Amino acid sequence: MAASPGAVPVPTRRIVIIEDNADSRETLRVLFQIYGHEVHEAEDGPGGVDLVLRLRPDAAFVDVGLPGFDGYELPRRIRATADTEKLCLIAVTGYGLPADQEQARQAGFNFHLVKPVHPSQINTLLRNLGTP
Repeated sequence: MAASPGAVPVPTRRIVIIEDNADSRETLRVLFQIYGHEVHEAEDGPGGVDLVLRLRPDAAFVDVGLPGFDGYELPRRIRATADTEKLCLIAVTGYGLPADQEQARQAGFNFHLVKPVHPSQINTLLRNLGTP
């Protein structure tokens, strides 16, 4: 897909999607692949933790309503391991109240996005990963 004139390119990232809904997972995967990112997927909390710890991605997009254990438990387990401070964890949820955002922050997420997420939001976030 060609970038629009004047668009700032997004560096290629290794991304993990942790989402139990197959359609939502596929939509995110296709979007990330169009922009040239390396994408890996899990459909539940335990599988997501395993994948993130094994692959050490740049970012993980996590649905908070996951089977196995919820998306709020996932960052707690990941952050409890060594060497995950550079990992960007993004909560992707239908819940967008300030209390929901605070719950995500307390659990260990770096960002909280409310569904449906616009591709430009995702690109801005990925473009700025690792910048002060």
